[in-house]
Amino acid sequence: MTPDKYGNTILHHAAREGLLDVMKYLINTHHYNLMTTNDKGETALHLAVKHIDVVKYLINECKCDIMTSDKYGNTILHHAASEGLLDVMKYLINTHHYNLMTTNDKGETALHLAVKHIDVVKYLINECKCDIMTSDKYGNTILHHAAREGLLDVMKYLINTHHYNLMTTNDKGEAALHLAVKHTDDVKYLINECDCDIMTPDKYGNTVLHHAAREGLLDIMKYLINTHHYNLMTTNNK
Repeated sequence: MTPDKYGNTILHHAAREGLLDVMKYLINTHHYNLMTTNDKGETALHLAVKHIDVVKYLINECKCDIMTSDKYGNTILHHAASEGLLDVMKYLINTHHYNLMTTNDKGETALHLAVKHIDVVKYLINECKCDIMTSDKYGNTILHHAAREGLLDVMKYLINTHHYNLMTTNDKGEAALHLAVKHTDDVKYLINECDCDIMTPDKYGNTVLHHAAREGLLDIMKYLINTHHYNLMTTNNK
């Protein structure tokens, strides 16, 4: 049970590498406690997420609880969503009826965490009927997450297929346009094709140009000023 500097024991290492024979030996012969966690609060189940055979063994034969969360409130499904592991997700949802409204400590569901993987996003929305308007504890929906990450394919899917309301704001009053500011293609798409208003302010009166100025994004600023004739005398609430 001797852990490394991060709190990982040999079983944690075996789980991460998908070494099922080693895991069975430790569990069956040495009665390893499967609730043992590392410094991140991760059990063997969390770390085995990339290996569906190990996941099935731990759940089906060792009776590991799929709802066990790590230090940050993430269950194995949150981990699978973050990694885009659709086979593991389908197993947890279809076989074990995982509750897709389960959130981590940031209020994020599997849908929020799957944002970088459009195949998983489509599965959760189309087949599992996840609500695209579900927000995390800061008021961010999946589109806010996609905008911040510059994921134009996910954004187009949500907007064109599911008619996402682009005026939806988070707790800071930020719309997708504000959050997409670091990604030129996304900004142009939202303005040129989706007709987002460049003068829309957030809760503090900041428009997309204020956000661009704060981040030093000269290309975005030139685009807004030269193409859309942004009024440089526009002020925020300060």
